[in-house]
Amino acid sequence: MIREELLLGYGYNTARAYWGDLEDLFWWAENRGKDLLNLSEKDFKQYCALLRRRGYSESTIRRRGTSFNLLASTRSTQFPSSECIGSTSDRTPR
Repeated sequence: MIREELLLGYGYNTARAYWGDLEDLFWWAENRGKDLLNLSEKDFKQYCALLRRRGYSESTIRRRGTSFNLLASTRSTQFPSSECIGSTSDRTPR
């Protein structure tokens, strides 16, 4: 439910990309017994390292960080900054 509400203001392609990003991150966390909303900076760096090993582009990895930060922004605390986490400040819903 949170994911749907979060993506309502975005265009179709952006929302679809963010949806997939959050889905992938959810299953990565789930397979490791981690709570998606309580990932540490170390956890997210491990996820980014996996994406790099799989050959994902840096822009895709940054977008996945942006997607996660959108989700984290619904919580009272923002996810710690990291070189593999994108900024949400340059992304606004249409």
